[in-house]
Formats: sequence, C-alpha cells, structure tokens
Amino acid sequence: MSRNILRYTTNLELQSIATNIISAQTESISNMQAIQCKCNICPKLKPILYAIINNAMRRH
Repeated sequence: MSRNILRYTTNLELQSIATNIISAQTESISNMQAIQCKCNICPKLKPILYAIINNAMRRH
C-alpha cells in the first residue's frame, strides 16, 4: 500500500509517511530473517517463524 501511495501522490507528508513505513517493514523483515537463521537452537519454533516471515514478506 505504501508503494502505491508513493506512485500516485504528490503530497509530501504522505510520501514521508509511506517511506517511513517501507523502511520500518524492511527492517522488521531483516530482523525476522536473522532470527530465522538461529532456528536450529529451538527446532520447535522453526515452522512458526517460517510462517510469520513468509506472511510478512507477502504483505511487503
């Protein structure tokens, strides 16, 4: 949604908000991927983390 806002608006305030959202979500996905790499420590969490990360990446 934020990417669509950037495509279609010239409102600087909305562009700033959309850019901040994209940045925060990108950082969150990177953090989740880093956690995913550590899943071998607790194998029971692995399927749950994969589901969360895949869902987040689809929405981004």
